[in-house]
Amino acid sequence: MARSYVTIPGWEKRKSMKYIPVPETIELQTISGEPVLGQDRKQVMLTFEEFVLGRLLDKRFATGVPMILIALKIKDQMKAANGVLELEDADYKELAASVETPSDNLPYDPRWTLCLVPFMTAICEAKGEDPSKKSTKKSVPKRKLASKKSETDVVEADDSK
Repeated sequence: MARSYVTIPGWEKRKSMKYIPVPETIELQTISGEPVLGQDRKQVMLTFEEFVLGRLLDKRFATGVPMILIALKIKDQMKAANGVLELEDADYKELAASVETPSDNLPYDPRWTLCLVPFMTAICEAKGEDPSKKSTKKSVPKRKLASKKSETDVVEADDSK
């Protein structure tokens, strides 16, 4: 006899997600701490969005239609992010791979790579739950139970009386 299962509408469409809190804009500095100046002689600032969109220039995202579509989804999700970048696991894995091991065509510039660590860390340490929807439940500390003496515990008698 075949089993019949109840299907929940939309369940098969649910995807596992990763959530990346968007870090603050960084000021680029050289490894020695000198500010990186742009053509206008002002310090170069880099947003998380610019970093993510820059990683999409990695040649891994141009290896075929499926990867191009992943890059397009990441771009759209980044543009729609409101403090948290939400990505499906498959898309997240490709972005994380481009951050962890960039292709030869798009390596990090060693002169200011250390400044990018907050962005790299945010991506590589993405969580499976949305930080903007934290639980409002209060944690209640557990009480320790008083230990019971076993039947074999020896109790000394007070013979001083």
